[in-house]
Amino acid sequence: MIESRELMLNLQLDRETESHLAEILAAEQTNSEELVKRLIYEHWLIVQSHPLKTRPAIVERRGEDSEEAKTIVERLGGHPEYLLQDAHQELSSRSTRKRLVAEYIVQKHDKIQSKNELKS
Repeated sequence: MIESRELMLNLQLDRETESHLAEILAAEQTNSEELVKRLIYEHWLIVQSHPLKTRPAIVERRGEDSEEAKTIVERLGGHPEYLLQDAHQELSSRSTRKRLVAEYIVQKHDKIQSKNELKS
């Protein structure tokens, strides 16, 4: 027989979080108890489906204007223009980047091979 235990939760929510909760409850047409149960179950599924080291981080959503919402490049002031001046026009394409990296590796390998042949 499985022992059933009940846990009473008492949360103090700020006004914004309380407002979000009210909107969710109205949209989902549920009560806070069922919502909390569902959220816990969904999070438990995530934890069970990912090994500890590959588990996705659960990040609190922040406002669009906050520093945390910006990408690293945006926080650092954008892409340095001097790096973009001589850049290939199609670097946004993954296939182009892949091809250019492969060409660079082949050139580097050939250069090393030619140095080794000169030493021999």
